[in-house]
Amino acid sequence: MDKNDLDLMLAHVSHFDINDIKEQCRSKSQYFITYQSHFCVEINAHCLVYLAMLVCEGQLPIEALNIWVQNSQTCESTFRSARAISSVSSAGVNFTVLQFLNRINKLAVLQNIKNNTNQNHLHFPQHQKYLLKIPLELSRNGRIITIEEMSNIAARALDAFWSSDIDTINSQDGSRDIESENETNSAEENNSTNDCDSDE
Repeated sequence: MDKNDLDLMLAHVSHFDINDIKEQCRSKSQYFITYQSHFCVEINAHCLVYLAMLVCEGQLPIEALNIWVQNSQTCESTFRSARAISSVSSAGVNFTVLQFLNRINKLAVLQNIKNNTNQNHLHFPQHQKYLLKIPLELSRNGRIITIEEMSNIAARALDAFWSSDIDTINSQDGSRDIESENETNSAEENNSTNDCDSDE
């Protein structure tokens, strides 16, 4: 999708003038190291909001908001745990996808038992850092935030962003400019050249 088309769609959905959006977005680039890191932050923010919406709709459990466990180390740990579940007669560590899914189901049951230790009176040894209860931020006064509340929060944040005078902030803190005007212009020319090359 072309960047201009994306800008037009954003302007249409948010009911803002496209020229105002382009003018205010230029100042964002100085806060990010690279163009790619800016989009990485944007994509992560959208993914987190989507994850929170799925929890609000009840399609995912509230434990899905423990985003610190969604990394490669956890995946490796899960694979090691699945490998550790083996029958007495088997010493092999390789298994098919179906066998892996069966082992994951067994691990899910075991984790469910561990999570409900207060109800079933079974106690498993745990490392001290896992004994701490971390409150989930998506619940407010003991209830889960609704999608409407999330939409209102996002709308207020967007209004606050667009109403803030970013140019005033930039002029007050001119010493923090990372790129000069010439460097910014040459970077934009390089980006447009790279975009043309990638289309081929």
